[in-house]
Amino acid sequence: MFQYAAGLALARSRNMNFKLDVSGFSSYSQHHGYELERVFKSQSALASEQDLKDILGWQYSPLVRRILKRVWMTPLRKSSLLMESGFPYTDLESKVSDCGYLSGYWQSEKYFMNYANEVRESFKFGSIINPENVKWTELISRVNSISIHVRRGDFISTKNVAYHGACSVEYFTSATRYIMARISSPEFFVFSDDIEWAKANISPSAPCHFVSNNSGANSFNDMRLMSLCKHNIIANSSFSWWGAWLNANNSKIVIAPAKWFAADVDTCDLLPPSWVTL
Repeated sequence: MFQYAAGLALARSRNMNFKLDVSGFSSYSQHHGYELERVFKSQSALASEQDLKDILGWQYSPLVRRILKRVWMTPLRKSSLLMESGFPYTDLESKVSDCGYLSGYWQSEKYFMNYANEVRESFKFGSIINPENVKWTELISRVNSISIHVRRGDFISTKNVAYHGACSVEYFTSATRYIMARISSPEFFVFSDDIEWAKANISPSAPCHFVSNNSGANSFNDMRLMSLCKHNIIANSSFSWWGAWLNANNSKIVIAPAKWFAADVDTCDLLPPSWVTL
């Protein structure tokens, strides 16, 4: 979603079209692969192999591009290939040629804030067809709803824990207390890929609902429901980042972890300035 939003904004600023390279998803086994067209109403143009060759020439090969990511290979990159050099925001306008290829995550609102309305329009969800989600939607709309997203899963695996890590119980406790001190009659809605852990560790002294009916190919509905809540407590996860960003409540409170990664990564541009960090 960050990649789409950054590409869309840059294309609009240049009055050009853009296409998505989804070839990398052919061997990608995590998080259900490429889902933008299935989840959202908007349809995206996809780049063909010939499109990539036309822009990148011999550098179109995924293997070659992986090698070119190394900093010392920078001088060999074509001017049409821009690779993200780090997590902080960089000005794409001054670095991308008119016909270029963006390689990176581009995880900052700064890349698309001038086209925020169009990004929101692109990320409108399709109709709700699951009766349980209809009931959740109705309840969320009636009360002072606050989403809590607990991301664990692959973030706590031996492979990823040293880099990603997971938010602590103390973080969620502090976040719920912060909200309860400012919002009258709050009701919490908890979403997680480890709902049993959440039930054992998330216990605010206010009504608390654990949403567990969305899994597998229907997991995206958790993001939809989070975006409908009036306020959000997010995890160190782009999934709940977008759930909070798509929340249309102008007076929303969004609470995010001050330390996004367990590793030492500069995330100064990741969170919108209005969000609260704890």
